[in-house]
Amino acid sequence: MIDHQKLKNKNIAVLGTGYLGSNLSSYLRKLNIQVTEIKKTNLKFFKNKDFDYFINCAGNSGDFRDKLIETVESNVTLNCYILQNIKIRYCYLYISSSRVYGYSKRDDIIFDENYLYDQNSLSLDYIYDGSKKLSESILLNYSKKVDYKIGILRLSNVYGNFNNLNDSTLIKKIIRFKKQFLNNLYVKENRYSRKDYIHINDVVESIVKVILNIKQTDIFNLAYGKSYSLDDISSILNLKINSDESKEPRFSIISNNKIKEQFSLSFNYDFKKELKKI
Repeated sequence: MIDHQKLKNKNIAVLGTGYLGSNLSSYLRKLNIQVTEIKKTNLKFFKNKDFDYFINCAGNSGDFRDKLIETVESNVTLNCYILQNIKIRYCYLYISSSRVYGYSKRDDIIFDENYLYDQNSLSLDYIYDGSKKLSESILLNYSKKVDYKIGILRLSNVYGNFNNLNDSTLIKKIIRFKKQFLNNLYVKENRYSRKDYIHINDVVESIVKVILNIKQTDIFNLAYGKSYSLDDISSILNLKINSDESKEPRFSIISNNKIKEQFSLSFNYDFKKELKKI
């Protein structure tokens, strides 16, 4: 259980009003906790303001290949601005991504927080992954200069609340095809590639647990801990998915042992069970 009373009368800011930020703000309000929603465009108006907790959910994701400069600014410049211009009392939480691990060609490799991955810094994907890594390094090293704790959450693929199926993520596109009884879904991946999926409700509850109980600045994987392939999803949904078998299968198997042990987390939503409800 979360002791929400600890957040009463605290000044909490959520930066970013996208899928994660809006769900987090809504969750806090349902608990009668006051939250200040901030957008990247108006962050400058909060310069030198005091917050007990500051949660950074801002950043480009699926569209980073088309918005290279904006992605670097969101991941690097934005964090630098916050560190220099926002006064924080207890905790600054930055939402990073499990994408920083890349993908393995083997299905027995498990990515924990200490996993190091060599990646071509000239590749297009490095704009996102590399800027996330640089942001993490800045935060960890800058933490020695501040009195508050800095938490970095490497978030895996988030799903849930399939009401706005705008194809912004692969799983949303798959669900849209299923709900609209469409055929000829084509995915540019090998059907045996596997990814981790975690429900948005488990994510927002975990975020609150982390900011309340973090003991020291650190990095944590926020993932369900079980990966699924396109083949698995196709079978669960009884939906034909045409994939690209010319591509090698890629695996992303994320360890959540560290965050579950340190914060006594348990997740309420199982990906397979949620898909079966559709």
